Order: sequence, then structure tokens, then C-alpha cells
Amino acid sequence: MSFTYSIPFVLFHVVFFNVSVYSIVRRLEVKPDNIITSFTNVVDEMFADGQYNWGRIITIYAFAGWLARYCCCGRACDASSVCKMSGRDPEPAKQMATCAGDYVARRLSSWVRKQGGWVSCLMQFIVSFKQHILL
Repeated sequence: MSFTYSIPFVLFHVVFFNVSVYSIVRRLEVKPDNIITSFTNVVDEMFADGQYNWGRIITIYAFAGWLARYCCCGRACDASSVCKMSGRDPEPAKQMATCAGDYVARRLSSWVRKQGGWVSCLMQFIVSFKQHILL
């Protein structure tokens, strides 16, 4: 498997992802006290079809980061804003980091190992990136 993403493709999906995640968070009414349950439910649903790929696994971490930022900011932070932790409870961010890592370790580590580990993901990304730079 290789990554065949162009810069416009990636930028489109970053914007689409932010809009989609914000919509999901609003519908789930995510708050710091239900962030772990909400995260787990959404990620379980993402893998309910039994299909695994690097994009989905990386999405776990992106979604966890987005939820942490949302809970720390108390609102949807756009990509240009900086969510300052001063005066805010950093616990949701810590919980999300731990939760995402635990989720992948418990439920997806076998798949990651079968693919050649995280190095394989990195190498595929590097090869794809070089191909797009040279085009």
C-alpha cells in the first residue's frame, strides 16, 4: 500500500476533517466528563466494518487531538488559533493522549506489527512525499 496524496488533496481533507469532527462533537455533546466515552464510541464505529489501514489509525490520533483541543478551549478552535493551556484544565488533553495510545495498543497493535510497524507507515509516507515533490 502506498500513499498517493497531493498537497491540495491533503489540505481539502484537513478542512473537511475539521468540519466533520466539529459536527460530530456538537451532536455528541462532548464535554470533559464524557470525552473518553465519546472518543471510544466514535473510534469503535470507525472500525466496526473490520477494515484497517494507516489512514484510519492516524485518524484516531487526529481525532483525539481535536477532542482534547475542543475540551481545553471550551469551543471549536480553528487551525489558526492557539489553544493556550493557561487557565484551562489540561486533564482532557492528557486523558485523550493516553486513551488514543491505549486504544491502538490494545486493539490495533497486532495489525500495526503485521504491516511492519510504525516504521512501515513512516517509510510509505516518506516515499509518497518524495514522489510528490519530484513531480
